[in-house]
Amino acid sequence: MNRYTTAAIATIALSGSIYVAKHLESCDTLTLHPKHNLYCIKVKARDTIRNPILADLVIAQAILESNLGGKPSGLALKGNNLFGIKGKGTCGSIKMQTWEVIRGKKVTVMADFAKFCTLEDGLQKRKAMFDLPRYKNLYQATSFEDAANRIRKSGYATDPAYSKKLVEIYNEYIKNK
Repeated sequence: MNRYTTAAIATIALSGSIYVAKHLESCDTLTLHPKHNLYCIKVKARDTIRNPILADLVIAQAILESNLGGKPSGLALKGNNLFGIKGKGTCGSIKMQTWEVIRGKKVTVMADFAKFCTLEDGLQKRKAMFDLPRYKNLYQATSFEDAANRIRKSGYATDPAYSKKLVEIYNEYIKNK
């Protein structure tokens, strides 16, 4: 057990959240329970990504892109893919419908997304993306808001409101929690 898991257990004990405490060992995949999913992504992301700002960025991205505060997306549930990563994952790929903003218009498309055997596999892939040249500037982020703006400007998402959405999620689910 690492320092984040230990801290999470202490937090759970203090808050009296028995549900999550019973499911500490089952964070390899998502469930239909938002508390479980939010807990798991926080613990897994902070274990995988040691930079606290980037870990929080990844948590916010997972919540936004996979709807972890409610019923998770099909891609998250079927493919352990929390970030809409396209291509092949550790368990192959899965064809899913998605939308992109192309020339200012929202367009529905079918795409092959990476399918991961576990949530951690997907987080490792996401972590590796930070080392691509276009995302190296994220390591210079001095705040969550700065990181959210940097990732959008680096071309990560086609949604022009992406950074704003990340900040809203950060304030609701992550900051001071």
